[in-house]
Amino acid sequence: MLTKKQIKDIRNILQKSKTPFYFFDGDPDGLCSFLLLMRKYQKGDFECVLAPVSEEYPYITKSREIYSDLVVVLDRANLTQKAIDSFKTEVLWIDHHPPIKRQKVHYYNPRLNKINVPTTYMAYQISQKDLWIAVVGTIADYYFPSFSKKFSEKYPDILPKNMQNIDKILFETKLGELIKIFSFNLHGSENAVRKNVEYFLSIKDPYEILNKESEAGEILYRNYEKMSKKYNRLLKKALREESNDFLLFTYNSQTGFSSDLSLELLYRKNAKVVVVAKESKNSDEISMSLRSREINLHECLNQAFKGLNGSGGGHEHACGANVKKKDFEPFINQLYELIHNLPNHSTINSTFK
Repeated sequence: MLTKKQIKDIRNILQKSKTPFYFFDGDPDGLCSFLLLMRKYQKGDFECVLAPVSEEYPYITKSREIYSDLVVVLDRANLTQKAIDSFKTEVLWIDHHPPIKRQKVHYYNPRLNKINVPTTYMAYQISQKDLWIAVVGTIADYYFPSFSKKFSEKYPDILPKNMQNIDKILFETKLGELIKIFSFNLHGSENAVRKNVEYFLSIKDPYEILNKESEAGEILYRNYEKMSKKYNRLLKKALREESNDFLLFTYNSQTGFSSDLSLELLYRKNAKVVVVAKESKNSDEISMSLRSREINLHECLNQAFKGLNGSGGGHEHACGANVKKKDFEPFINQLYELIHNLPNHSTINSTFK
């Protein structure tokens, strides 16, 4: 979490900016972080970044188009020095992935102080408003915040009082449904996602969405219902996969549900490692979401890519990765071998074995 001094410093940076431009990660934590700051300061423009963590193209391309006095990057695991240098202005970067060193950037990461909280948590420390958005973003990122008690008191039907099991919250409560609504509205074309983010900016209360009490809320819920049909077909298929300790599910789609699927499969299937891989006809790469409760996937990834054309990163137990199609099977086998040889994981069975 941020210290009092850090909160003060970030507020000063944001307050003095007249035209900030926000880049935020394309998941509920990234979205909620942005919503909290944008709704607080009521100025600037934005772009939701759906590219792989190692990709610098979105920033460099946009740097030629934007005219701002501040660039704010939220919940992105990597920002290359080349990307930072492409901006001719101040850069504020708030993140909670494994720390990295960069120059010419205001960098805030609680892990530098041996603490890990979602970016939404820090954004809420800064904004001190929109509690419901803060709860959505933090629990979506698998963190149970102390301020959720206030949320439960106000919305006991959305988050029952005394419920602190994040798995049950995500898959057995209305808050879990609300989190999926946030996530599913980040799928689609760049223009569609931008419109959805603008709708979220106008929402004042979660019931506007869950009960379709406003035009924006109804649109967001309708989008969620449409995406849910696609998602549930994939989930039903994935649940039929054999429940080995190493669960691999591949699908072919223009719409990416890999992160949502990997999390739900980890909950519903008895697997130590879940890998959900998406193929696309228009790409020579396969994108993946990897999840585990006990294995440090972040440490395994770099070794698994040895000799292959791929990259990835993220958290210890939740990572994203991309690999060329021709290298996909070798990557999976190398990842399996790494995990198989870890202490206490000798029983893991690989899909390709």
